Amino acid sequence: MINWGIIGAGTIAHRFADSLKHIKEAHLYAVSNRTREKAERFKALHPCDKVFDDYDALLKDPAIDAVYIALPHLYHYEWVVKALKLHLPVLCEKPATMSVEEMEQIKQLAQKEGVFFMEAMKSRFEPAYEEAKRLVKEGLIGDITAISTSLCRVMPEANSSYHYTAQQGGVLYDMGIYNASAILDFSKLSFKAASSQQANDDMTVLQLESLSSRSSDNDGQDGNSTVETYVDALLEVNGVTCRLKAAFDRFEPACLEIKGTAGKITVMDFHRPTSFRIEKDEQVEVRELPYVNDDFYGEITHMMKCLKDGLIESPVMTFEDSIQAARLIALIREKIVKKSDKE
Repeated sequence: MINWGIIGAGTIAHRFADSLKHIKEAHLYAVSNRTREKAERFKALHPCDKVFDDYDALLKDPAIDAVYIALPHLYHYEWVVKALKLHLPVLCEKPATMSVEEMEQIKQLAQKEGVFFMEAMKSRFEPAYEEAKRLVKEGLIGDITAISTSLCRVMPEANSSYHYTAQQGGVLYDMGIYNASAILDFSKLSFKAASSQQANDDMTVLQLESLSSRSSDNDGQDGNSTVETYVDALLEVNGVTCRLKAAFDRFEPACLEIKGTAGKITVMDFHRPTSFRIEKDEQVEVRELPYVNDDFYGEITHMMKCLKDGLIESPVMTFEDSIQAARLIALIREKIVKKSDKE
């Protein structure tokens, strides 16, 4: 039995706690929030042994076996580091950090302390995503020639807490991280990347096809006050032409499209998919692969298996995967800053 502690009691934490109820080897032991009242309300919906209004107190409770960090983006690094130093395995919501440097430091600390860490990129653990990746890897659509991703949703500023602040806001950190992760995951299956020992080292922002942004009242960590609300970027990753489209200010059907020399696979709602479409030899086939219980179940059970096997790193969502996703986001943001300065 693994006793879980949850830091943060927002919407995503509720969904995580619901999923834990389906895992017999998992037990929700404690939740912590800045206000005890909110933590108590969380407990009323998700029974647990303890509630805290102090994150440190939860981490120092000797009964805790693993921690799920569900705080706003800016606070991930601080609490991941504190948990790892206390030898607590961590599952941290995406984006794991706000910079490449922070993620590299987490990797070094996890390796030094011998403690498990994984960024919660739940899409990689959904049956539909796993099957689509397996087929691409086996060469069903030939060599990969292009990858396109789109994740555009309407998120009004009035209903948002931190998504429109320069320090931790912007669509790239919140939604674009899914696009970046998928692009990196599939592009490394290209023949060029597979034959190279440095897959994911080759990434370039070719062009910002389109951009919408606004200025925040405060500067971000990089001294920039720009908050991007829509990004359409043309990239080259591992020799593959890729497109990353993400938005807070418009809706488009979410999809991941992998084109190959012998066909195409389209994963609908790729951030939490239940189906994908294969187009090959003038034939179209749709495969439905529903979740096992829900869209959190896969990543939780995967992490628990890793802990059982004595691993400190997931073979599916590695430290390097998180570092390179952060790096790709940073490259696009750098391009955005330069474009904003010119304007």
